[in-house]
Amino acid sequence: MTLSIGTAPAHAGTETLQGIYQQYNDCERVGGYGDDQGWWSGYRCEFKSQYYYYFLYA
Repeated sequence: MTLSIGTAPAHAGTETLQGIYQQYNDCERVGGYGDDQGWWSGYRCEFKSQYYYYFLYA
């Protein structure tokens, strides 16, 4: 028998890339706007250091 402890976020596996931005503020602005418009429920801006860009996932 194997026991695995830990949980995945509720949104795991359902996020898609919605945009790529040079500035964090732009990523947050668009993410918040999409949330307000009902395009998605929740978002995150993740900095990818290998590209030097922020990726918007929702």
